[in-house]
Amino acid sequence: MRATYYLITIILLFSGVSKVIDINPLIETLKEVKLPHDLIITIATLPPITEVGLGIMLLLKIKQRTSIKIIVILFLVFFLFSIYGTLMGLEENCGCFGNAIKSEFGWGMVGRNAFQFLLSIVVLKKENRNALAPGEIKQ
Repeated sequence: MRATYYLITIILLFSGVSKVIDINPLIETLKEVKLPHDLIITIATLPPITEVGLGIMLLLKIKQRTSIKIIVILFLVFFLFSIYGTLMGLEENCGCFGNAIKSEFGWGMVGRNAFQFLLSIVVLKKENRNALAPGEIKQ
């Protein structure tokens, strides 16, 4: 189970740092969705900071349960956005990994995001089981 925990950590750190290095693919994707410019800048700034922050928190084991709950929500948003972009007909690089890895909209992206979302749920359930109060019985 620890492997899943660290896989999520690596995904978050790689994705966040890749976007910090080159945010332009994400900005271009957000332009395609026809968002106002100020909103594009805000939205493009939040994921890299959030991903790197959460990745560091997991790596250093800081507020793990809270971090994982936020990661579940983050991965759910990415999953829903991948469905939205696919149904909308977006075909370009989404900017999920900056320019480090091309990631185009489509059912492959939806599957990847579903997988990441499910992994985060598995880790959350494991952390919740490990966080039982002393004297409670694990089921």
